[in-house]
Amino acid sequence: MIEENGRIYHYIYLITNKVNGKTYIGQKSCPRNVLPENDISYMGSGKLIKYALNKYGVENFNKDILAICDNLVTSNILEIEYIKLYRGIGKAEYNISDGGNGGYLGEEVANKMKETIRKHWLSPEGEITRQKIREARAEQVFTPEQEEKRREGVRRFWDSEEGLKLRKINSERAKGRPSNSKGKHWYHRGTENVLAFECPPGFEPGKYTTYKPSEETKRKHSSWIKSLTPEELAAYKVKLSESHKGIVFTEERCRHISEAKKGKPGRKQSEETREKISETLKGRNKKHEE
Repeated sequence: MIEENGRIYHYIYLITNKVNGKTYIGQKSCPRNVLPENDISYMGSGKLIKYALNKYGVENFNKDILAICDNLVTSNILEIEYIKLYRGIGKAEYNISDGGNGGYLGEEVANKMKETIRKHWLSPEGEITRQKIREARAEQVFTPEQEEKRREGVRRFWDSEEGLKLRKINSERAKGRPSNSKGKHWYHRGTENVLAFECPPGFEPGKYTTYKPSEETKRKHSSWIKSLTPEELAAYKVKLSESHKGIVFTEERCRHISEAKKGKPGRKQSEETREKISETLKGRNKKHEE
């Protein structure tokens, strides 16, 4: 709790329409001696949010504080980051600009953005901010159109120059790092998934997902597979096989796989491969008999 001491505080807030779930993110400088949590009358100054407030009525909107800052620079930076974050998941529908000081910070402030954000996320206030983001995401329900918009935004990011750089960085970090999921299985409870050694109460084996790759994604993956050398392809198959070990599919997932394979010609196995499969199955049968 911040004590009243005559200071002027700045805060980032989230306005949520209780009727349609649309949101607006803004920043506000409190009047002197007024704490952010007591500044309840201000509900945003954007054109779209004002129109929505007039249409639905103030009583149909919630206001939540996302972060509290002690200077305007940090407030500008965080507003931009929050708008970017929520737009990445298909929200911030009432926001027109990208945030900050009229949507533009200026070169000097922009150069300080990275360091200021890093300090905030490492501070106790940053942990509170992350927790609020997690809670906001857990309560969000997306329409099919919003889901598709969110997936498209994610695809565009990973295909961008920045996304490619991040993928390379993540790949280098993962090299040589031991897996913490070995021996674990996926379990689901509706749309909630968990990776654990044993099935938690109320969960079922398998992983819930609604993701379906687009034709463009399939085409890119096929082209990438064809571009691999025989050695790279063999290494990829080994890696893919290891990642699939321990996965348990739901009955519905198994049925979908079976339906997808119907009518498709089977892959011809070599005599050596069939012998290996036979030996593997014999070993499994012996274990069951014991």
